[in-house]
Amino acid sequence: MKKSFIFFLLSLSCSLLWAQHELLLYGQGGLFSLNYDLKDGTHKQDIGGGIGLGYVYNFTSHWSLGTGVEANIYRSNCTLPAMKGSYTFNEGYEMFNFRYEALDYKEQQQLYALNIPLMLTYGLPIGQNLSFYFSGGLKFGIPLWAKYSSSGTFTTKGYYYYENQEYEDIPEFELRHQSVQVDDSFSLGLSYQLSMELGLKVRVIYIGLYCDYGLNNIQKTITPVMQYTMNPVTVKYNSILNSDQVSKISSIAAGIRLKFSFL
Repeated sequence: MKKSFIFFLLSLSCSLLWAQHELLLYGQGGLFSLNYDLKDGTHKQDIGGGIGLGYVYNFTSHWSLGTGVEANIYRSNCTLPAMKGSYTFNEGYEMFNFRYEALDYKEQQQLYALNIPLMLTYGLPIGQNLSFYFSGGLKFGIPLWAKYSSSGTFTTKGYYYYENQEYEDIPEFELRHQSVQVDDSFSLGLSYQLSMELGLKVRVIYIGLYCDYGLNNIQKTITPVMQYTMNPVTVKYNSILNSDQVSKISSIAAGIRLKFSFL
């Protein structure tokens, strides 16, 4: 009898312990984009998605606190019918002004990032094995890799102040008219996001709508779209997101999330 009672207490304790903890595996999809404004063009947001692993601690029958890690892909693109830029540097013995113009410039961007959420959730039972939930909190975003693909027609010229002379059509000095296609990486900073989610829990399945809104500017560097050096002569093309064409970049996501509880 004593052994049976001890076994009952242990079983009850384990049952209560497991009821307090949940391990979640989830997927999500919808709008996953980089949000920014362009000086001389238009920007379009795009779809993306991600997967995540979460942990939830239920400290009352209604309230819980969750965290975890998720991997997401953000996509966006932009078009600039025409843009121009210039900058001056010391070429060694006199000042040189490098000038560029681009027509029909297009760029697609992708960001692969890890998000670490901290979410407070309120749950309300509305039927047998059915409950409504609402979550709110913050997410901390870590960029893993950002890449872009761009194309456009560039015309480059050079101007020497001392000579008061503009030079063009000198291919050996990369001063020419040409079509350019570039695939390269670019840099973004850490992000802080306000996150909300609401939905239904059916047994061990969560079905919800979510929205993550970036609170800070994640633009990390500002460089010319074209970087020119003379000794030796080289041209490096940069993402529009690392240029002064963009003043602020933030992440934004909204869509459907499906979660499975394993505990």
